Amino acid sequence: MDKMMMERRKFMRFDVPLHLKFKAPHQDDSFTNGVMINFSREGFCFQSELSDFKYDKGMEFNIQMPHRQDNIPVRGDVVWIEKNEGGALAGVRIHEIGNDAKFEILDYAYDLWLETMKD
Repeated sequence: MDKMMMERRKFMRFDVPLHLKFKAPHQDDSFTNGVMINFSREGFCFQSELSDFKYDKGMEFNIQMPHRQDNIPVRGDVVWIEKNEGGALAGVRIHEIGNDAKFEILDYAYDLWLETMKD
């Protein structure tokens, strides 16, 4: 990651591989699968097999947490897209997420990070 991108971030990002589903506001009711790569207090990065989605505002995401029956709903704007062999990586600025849900993801990500620090 380039130095300018690192300097723009206010909060640490934690690697956290969580499954998610997403859809743009103009799509029908079908969601597309993706995998979260990392998460911070203000945003996250995810990988999608699709490479043709756009810089959409108000995208809907459903994040799947382990050991949880329901998904965490999130709304956010895609602020960058980087196409790759597997589809595309995208960065999302979060606009709507419950505080409890945000801290549940951050706590989970922090615990994963602590496990990597022990190795």
